Amino acid sequence: MRDKIGANTMALLGHSFGGKIALAVATQPIVGLQQVWVVDSNPGTSSRDSEAWQILVALRKHPGPFPTREAAMESFQPYGFRPVVTQWMMTNLRPKDDGFAWQFCIEEIGPLLDDFAVTDRWPTIEQAHTATPEFHLIRAQDSAVMTETMATRVEAAKQQGANVQLHRLAGGHWLHIDNPEGVTQLLVNTLP
Repeated sequence: MRDKIGANTMALLGHSFGGKIALAVATQPIVGLQQVWVVDSNPGTSSRDSEAWQILVALRKHPGPFPTREAAMESFQPYGFRPVVTQWMMTNLRPKDDGFAWQFCIEEIGPLLDDFAVTDRWPTIEQAHTATPEFHLIRAQDSAVMTETMATRVEAAKQQGANVQLHRLAGGHWLHIDNPEGVTQLLVNTLP
């Protein structure tokens, strides 16, 4: 991924799994990188009880293809996902000759989630200093992914001199869906 990030990259942003990826990328020297944004992500190790794992269960049971988008949406209904999550998942369908198929490889998601669960990126945050990019972590107030305990740990790192900022926004884990105005305004006001 690093070879795809150019010298003009001033900020990286990742949500959830992508947040931990942004933290990993930030450990590499990237010319011009000023900010790393981590949106409602657990920087530490985690268990397999997250919504992402539940989505993977649904994907494995319903790999497609589907004759229509509506058929794909119906396959997700028994799992009790919020409608906005199911609707977002439908944006990951692509037309094929025999209907609609997921645009990602379901077999690769499990190992990636396993790696996410065992990888600890707290040292990246807690050891950030002025020579590193500034780290901005966003806690979605109605989400259990980045807990209040984790938010307190970020604030403690800042007190110890780490180059980190904690932001709190109303909304659930899918913050870009629940509170797009809040996310946009925060970025507009803070990006370099």
